[in-house]
Amino acid sequence: MHQPNDPYAEVRIRYFLSKGHKVYSIVFCKKEKQKQINGLNIIELPNLIFNNFLFVKRFIYGFHICRYTDNIDIFYVINALNCFYLFSSKAKRNVLEVQGSDVLLTPKRYPLIKLYYRLFWRFCDGITQDSQIAQQRGNCFLPKHKVLNEVIEIGIDFDVFKPNIEKGLIRKKYKLGSRPIVFHSRGLKNLYNVDTLIASLPIVKKKYTDVCYMLTGNRKDLDDKTKFFIKDKQLEQNILFCGKLDHVKEMKYYYTDADISISIPSSDSSPFSVYEAMATLTPAVVSDLPWLKSKFVPGKHLSIVPVRDSSALAAAILKLLNNNMKLELDSAYQIVYQRINKNKENEKLDNFFISLLKRS
Repeated sequence: MHQPNDPYAEVRIRYFLSKGHKVYSIVFCKKEKQKQINGLNIIELPNLIFNNFLFVKRFIYGFHICRYTDNIDIFYVINALNCFYLFSSKAKRNVLEVQGSDVLLTPKRYPLIKLYYRLFWRFCDGITQDSQIAQQRGNCFLPKHKVLNEVIEIGIDFDVFKPNIEKGLIRKKYKLGSRPIVFHSRGLKNLYNVDTLIASLPIVKKKYTDVCYMLTGNRKDLDDKTKFFIKDKQLEQNILFCGKLDHVKEMKYYYTDADISISIPSSDSSPFSVYEAMATLTPAVVSDLPWLKSKFVPGKHLSIVPVRDSSALAAAILKLLNNNMKLELDSAYQIVYQRINKNKENEKLDNFFISLLKRS
């Protein structure tokens, strides 16, 4: 159960299809329909009027889930907010995939979510998280009875994100020539601190007048204060909005043509934008958060900056553009390849499901 065309859900789907499993994709009704994948059975939940109310869609499809999960071995629910449907499931085993923000951010913003989690997580037989940080935070919502609990990443697809991607396609597409490119792939939501990124631009522009900050998303999605800042500082020629990108077909070319990849959210658990950049040997600048120290060495594998510090961010960008900081990109690649590989992680998930089904 997932959102239509979630690229990371598709990583799971394609793996299990390749292993000969019968896979059903239960998706919410949206304007963007779930694309067809060879062998995938798509079940689209109907568009009900209550869908338009905040959080209501987390509850209104109980009957449908009860019907669709009959005779299914594993009901795999992506996103902790959908945990109500564990209660509705008729599958042999129910598994919940918890994403970092589910436990690191949402309970802080909506305290009642803690009660919601405690009420419905008890209907899961297994739970997966994308990091040890998320696992530790999520433990407080788990029931007392034994639930299989494991950190299983989605993993990077190294057939897509790799060092030897053809270079120059994005520079040619946007006629950027040899301009320095700073790429931000994480969207324009407040969590990702795009205002901080853009606030660093005037400082970087003093040295590199033609620098291009390339952002996924559309300008209209910026808040008014950031739009005014761009206009006031005359930054329009230095910012390129490239809209929504196809994660498999397009994103890799943006990473490989970028001089630097930026990921500076206020909270994070296991950021695939960072791993994808490393897989293409692109230097990454990230906000200083607990997740990274369990995998990488700051200053060696990536550059770190304090959260919401535009001056520090500008300084880090300039260091990399000036070649005053040399990151060990090959070493970072090996860490991602060994520890965050989609084949290895999905094999772990496959074994996780088997162990659940063998339990009495």
